[in-house]
Amino acid sequence: MMRRGQMLSTDMLAAFAIFIFISDASILLWQSQVTRAQQVGSRNWIEGAARSASSQLLSPGEPSNWEIADLTQTPLHSFGLTSSNNVIEWGKMSRATDLTSSPANYQMVKQNLGLECCEMWFGIVYSNGTVAGSFGRQVPENISIVTIDRKALLNSSPVTARLRVWQ
Repeated sequence: MMRRGQMLSTDMLAAFAIFIFISDASILLWQSQVTRAQQVGSRNWIEGAARSASSQLLSPGEPSNWEIADLTQTPLHSFGLTSSNNVIEWGKMSRATDLTSSPANYQMVKQNLGLECCEMWFGIVYSNGTVAGSFGRQVPENISIVTIDRKALLNSSPVTARLRVWQ
């Protein structure tokens, strides 16, 4: 017969097991929420950097004739591909393609665009899906990518200037 205030050891073990289960579940839920918050923060940062880089690409650049300058002699302050607002210059696009074929120059272009911790691909796409020109790395499969599309003109034809950024 049990007296008041006594408890069985099995009751104590059951209560302890329930406590451990709830504690473990809480810790796992907390860790998943912290991880998700970090991923959202990282994605938001990448989206902001991609928007900024996209705006810079659709500017004339500084100096505005950087495509004909010797970049080892002339500092490149801003990397832009247009002659005027959203009118892409093919000469600048060709020079950018040539520049990014070298790993060192690709890093310089990314750094100038503020994307040094990311990978990037930029392309000019016609409305039928044909890529007129592109530079950067190939986009990997099954990875989270930030894509910024902007309307522009190339040789008086409407095109989409597409920037893809990922980590």
